[in-house]
Amino acid sequence: MRTPPLFHRFAPFLTLFVLSGCNSAYREAFARAKEAAVRGDFLTAARGYRDACRAAPDDEDACTRMPLFAVKATDQALTAARPACAAGDLDRCLPPLLDARDVQPEHPEVNTLLAQASELHTSRCEGQWKDDGQVGTAVAGFACLQSRGPQLPVATFQDRLAARASQLSSRFAALASKANTQGSAGAEA
Repeated sequence: MRTPPLFHRFAPFLTLFVLSGCNSAYREAFARAKEAAVRGDFLTAARGYRDACRAAPDDEDACTRMPLFAVKATDQALTAARPACAAGDLDRCLPPLLDARDVQPEHPEVNTLLAQASELHTSRCEGQWKDDGQVGTAVAGFACLQSRGPQLPVATFQDRLAARASQLSSRFAALASKANTQGSAGAEA
């Protein structure tokens, strides 16, 4: 009688081992979400249920809880952000809005407040660095705008940043060309 190869004898155990690795991600995320929900940390709960749902898309429990906790997390974030946004305190306004946008990217009030924050930041930068025709001022104004670039994922703001970068790039190219043809004295802006 022939004995089965070693691999065939352990194949069920290998399958179980591989599947248990996937389930551990689910279990960890689900446990993290449940603990956070009990503490009232709805943002962590929403993210945990989202991770659990990604690890086990067929799990109805995690996948139905994620949107519920996303709404609760967004409500908490908006409650924290509104006063700071109204006062123009972008350092306290933006973090909760970005957290809310992470779990509910299409929420209208979150996106409206982010758009208003981008306009406020733009007006502050333009007020501080008025365009006087000098390259240094234009660079400083762009640096001011860019300082909040990652915190303002608003299409109009990102488009404004790209346009300013393009303008500066063209300006530097023109200066380099002028310096090349007229010498270094001709490169003054």
